[in-house]
Amino acid sequence: MTALATAFLAEAPAPQKRPAQCAGTGYSAGECSYAPARDCQGRPDTAKEAVLRRLLIIGLDGLNWQLLEPLIEAGIMPNLARMRREGAWGPLTSVIPTQSATAWASFITGQNPARHGVQDFMVRQADGSYRHAKPARASTLWHYVGRSGLSVGVFNFPVTYPPDPVPAGGFLVSGMLSPKGRTFTYPPTLGDEMLAAVPAYRLDLEWQLYSGREGALLRDLTEMTRQRAKAACYLQDRYAPTLLAVAFIGPDRLQHALWRHLDPAHPNYDAARWTARSHQPCLPAPRPQRARAQVEGRPGGTHTAEAACPVRRHRVLRRSRCRHAERRQAALTEALHEFYAALDEAVGQLLASTGDGTTVIALSDHGFQPAAWQFRVDDWLAERGWLTRQAGRSGLERMARRLDTPWVRSVRRRLVKDISRHLTAFAPGGSIDWPHTVAFSPWSAQQGIRLNVIGRDPMGIVPQGTGYQRLRDEIYQALLETVEPRSGRRVVDRVWRREELYSGPFFDAMPDLCFSLRPGFAASPTQERLWAATGWASGDHSLEGMFIAWGPGVRQPVLPASGEQGSRGSRGQVAGAELIDVAPTALYLLGLPVPDSMDGKVLTAALDAAFVEANPLRREEAEVLLPEASSIGQTLTAEEQVDIQERLRGLGYL
Repeated sequence: MTALATAFLAEAPAPQKRPAQCAGTGYSAGECSYAPARDCQGRPDTAKEAVLRRLLIIGLDGLNWQLLEPLIEAGIMPNLARMRREGAWGPLTSVIPTQSATAWASFITGQNPARHGVQDFMVRQADGSYRHAKPARASTLWHYVGRSGLSVGVFNFPVTYPPDPVPAGGFLVSGMLSPKGRTFTYPPTLGDEMLAAVPAYRLDLEWQLYSGREGALLRDLTEMTRQRAKAACYLQDRYAPTLLAVAFIGPDRLQHALWRHLDPAHPNYDAARWTARSHQPCLPAPRPQRARAQVEGRPGGTHTAEAACPVRRHRVLRRSRCRHAERRQAALTEALHEFYAALDEAVGQLLASTGDGTTVIALSDHGFQPAAWQFRVDDWLAERGWLTRQAGRSGLERMARRLDTPWVRSVRRRLVKDISRHLTAFAPGGSIDWPHTVAFSPWSAQQGIRLNVIGRDPMGIVPQGTGYQRLRDEIYQALLETVEPRSGRRVVDRVWRREELYSGPFFDAMPDLCFSLRPGFAASPTQERLWAATGWASGDHSLEGMFIAWGPGVRQPVLPASGEQGSRGSRGQVAGAELIDVAPTALYLLGLPVPDSMDGKVLTAALDAAFVEANPLRREEAEVLLPEASSIGQTLTAEEQVDIQERLRGLGYL
């Protein structure tokens, strides 16, 4: 059992003994009407149907098995526990960058980032204006499903604004960063209808603005999750689509802020457990020598021995503070468990709402890992002379970002709409001196380095050919050798040259080097300088997410023979699954051909062998999408651009 599992089990209340419930329906496992039809030997008879009746996809932003396993063991997430016990499951490798815009676009299309072209939440156009980044409509999973005559329902996924039209009988509700006051649904009238049915529906939550208010963050995230489930079930009952895809983004927001409370491997885990707001342990008692001098014959004090002695008085105060910290930690642990229980209940409500015969895929777009120190790539490049900032502006940039705390940010947003017009530190590109810069990070996720190449980049100075290769190899090796100066820890886990990761029409736009960080380091630019403590932002994205497949068409775990030992959870485990595999697997389960534009594979290892035998894989030639026809989003007004940039800062992306 992992340290994380041990910590959760130690803190979790003992689960009440009750009959195993079927996905939140209220029926016991023996009574559940959701269970698929079974053959004479008790196993699901999935080979008889060439096409599944219904498919439910549940996106659980940021979850991984390291976090889920102790929650499952503690009885906090019984619906996911049952799905894992009875289905196929395993780790799900995300894409680089592990930023949500790129990752969810890869799920939506089944493509690597150089094919779908989404590298960030916004795209800067040639005239300097910005537009929403999103995959081309004709490349999406729901386009292929809808084109075949099946109905689709898409709810709350990132990079889906503006909402694409879907065939009659379906719907699409755009996700995070949908501009305020704009139509965010298809059909266009659905937004008002949904908000009338679920008035407390909330699109997103900016976790950075809750700094130091853990309880408020957890209350709002829990309520947001419950209202999202209510809205999703309302839409399911209203439309009953063949494919329903629903995203829950709450786990990502919680884990960015509170990972230090969840993971014993986090450098600040012990401090987080025993203090109310800071990362400092309980204060030590004063020195006895000084305390004795204070006790000896000084008039004016109380006459009780406990109160007269500063040593004793401090010990009492210390014990009181520690008891208070313990109570706060117990309340926080309970609130954390309540959030994950609410998330599991939301899964159960969706399973009950979609009904009998539905196959389910639950997945995350990435995982999470500890973040204690900031690795700002542009600062690292500047430190080594590969990036140069405009004279006199680097100090201003650091000071401006240091002063721009979440509280200050919330105030200035009411006073100054577009701070980037006044301070270049907050504008894309910032204060970089391009004619003297050979390398820079092109992503807000800070997981890539692009060389400033002549003839390719607007102000390129690096010669193509040998000069390019030599510089790229030099930076590649420097990344692998980088250590955090105070701890001596190695920072970078792995480095890739772009040709190892990417292929497609957007290949030339990708960074020349990409990398992943070791636990403890954050790539998101939440702090003002290299190696700064991440503070409130204590968790960051990791490459390994999770998936579960459950229901008709899915492989059933092999039960051990009587008397055999073995983990119940490991019996249905599938290795080698990737985020880009989910879309082709979904099409295959629905009996549809898989277009050759999808880079992912069908996860046949997770599927029932009889179903696979009865349903040969079919491929089709996809429509050729030119780069200029991809990632078409809506151009933002100046006010919308500023609003979205500020919301991205509130989410830790800028």
